[in-house]
Amino acid sequence: MALEILPFSDEHLDAAAALLRDSHARHRSTEPLLGDVDDFRAQVERQCARERASGVVALRDGAPAGYLVGAEASSDNRGGTRIFTDIAGHATAEPEFARDLFAAAADRWHEEGQDRFAVVVPAHDAGLVDAWFRVGFGLQFAYGVRESSREAPVDAGVEIRPGTSDDLPQLARFDRELWSHQARSPSFSGLDAFEDDWREDTFDSPDTFWPFLAERDGEVIGEALAVPAPDRRPARAGAERRPRPRCDRSGGARLGGRRRADRLRDRLGLRAGFPLDHDRLA
Repeated sequence: MALEILPFSDEHLDAAAALLRDSHARHRSTEPLLGDVDDFRAQVERQCARERASGVVALRDGAPAGYLVGAEASSDNRGGTRIFTDIAGHATAEPEFARDLFAAAADRWHEEGQDRFAVVVPAHDAGLVDAWFRVGFGLQFAYGVRESSREAPVDAGVEIRPGTSDDLPQLARFDRELWSHQARSPSFSGLDAFEDDWREDTFDSPDTFWPFLAERDGEVIGEALAVPAPDRRPARAGAERRPRPRCDRSGGARLGGRRRADRLRDRLGLRAGFPLDHDRLA
């Protein structure tokens, strides 16, 4: 079986949409609460329309068997940038193809100065998660979905209250706790501790998030951010003009065997996966 890796271009959109559709069908079979999505080509187009997006497609005996599209994105609270692949930016017919796709795509990304990468993959697909783990990625966190319902109160000795703009320093403190933790053993991530500047932190869109805080004896000891579900009703005819996909066409590689070399709102219907993070290109 010869596997050919080519730059992703407009001619691969339909094949990528079919791969994404099949991936989502498998995902929904294990998590029925995921959205009944039918705009798979548009999902892939949005990934290609991101600024400086590029990617690759895998052909097995001439037929598309996987794709990977990523684009430069901010690197969370660390500063700098990384290559981020959302869940609509990657699908494969076989998990092992993810390794070949990343090997080819990362050559260019690394030449462009990127050495940090993140990709979102379906949480149910253990084989695909394992394939990404074996090229040096690690689990950063997991998205989830559940029915909303009234729950019985739990006596945790805390008061739960809605957050306000006055709570931004507290929210920022919790947001940065993870980064401070990862600077220590065993991660040694190189992150700063942020003690000097966390009080100045704010969110990009304070009205977008619904914060809730847990207080005990006047001290904030926990927080949660809720994000309202998107309105997925289709746009009226003529109401939206999709940007033309702009995945780059340069580069490419032919592989004769196995080559060993890793915001939420408008794509919630596809989400319930693992964002995997690769700090350095191995």
